[in-house]
Amino acid sequence: MVFHCRYSLILIRKHAIITQYEALRIAKACAKQYRLSWNEKNLAVTKGRLDETPCLIVSTLDDGMAETGSWMDFVFSTPVRFYIDALNGTFLGYEAGNRGVNRVKPASS
Repeated sequence: MVFHCRYSLILIRKHAIITQYEALRIAKACAKQYRLSWNEKNLAVTKGRLDETPCLIVSTLDDGMAETGSWMDFVFSTPVRFYIDALNGTFLGYEAGNRGVNRVKPASS
């Protein structure tokens, strides 16, 4: 199966559970596509479900610092969670903060 994201093309193994590394790659590509925050230092991958679909949930969080890096420029960060189908690597949607999951339409082949 091939996962299409605007900025990357990621190949996913068919009929196997994807790895955490694959889920991270998919989430990072989709973060760019949907212009969502991404921080390599604050990442977590957990198993979960979106409705009845088993998925890997990739969570990222800004480091809370502005561009200058000064503690006086502290900004509150918003957690972003990416939902990736654990069986086929399909990007299901994302959640910014606690605003609910924004589902995405599957990419057409």
